[in-house]
Amino acid sequence: MNDSLGVVPQRISALPSRIAGRFLTGPAGHFLAGAIDWLALLGRYLAARAAGRDPWA
Repeated sequence: MNDSLGVVPQRISALPSRIAGRFLTGPAGHFLAGAIDWLALLGRYLAARAAGRDPWA
């Protein structure tokens, strides 16, 4: 009897989660995170300007 595990075949239902994981941790996810960072920076800058404060002080 062979008790070694070897290669375990993946289920077909695991494919969508693998694709989603690749999308979120790959280039698209990094781009989305950077875009969110820039939008947050712009929002805070505009809010500071609207309140009459120097945003860089």
